[in-house]
Amino acid sequence: MFTPPNLSPQQISAFPQHETIIGVVERLTFYSAESGYTVARPLVTS
Repeated sequence: MFTPPNLSPQQISAFPQHETIIGVVERLTFYSAESGYTVARPLVTS
């Protein structure tokens, strides 16, 4: 997760802990069912 620099703890806690993206996965390299950690390549279209 990206945390912008120079913010107070209260400002940092306002950022979402999870992000949702929508698209097509071109290649799934790794997925952990236990943690949800995923390494995937999205299909990029022009």
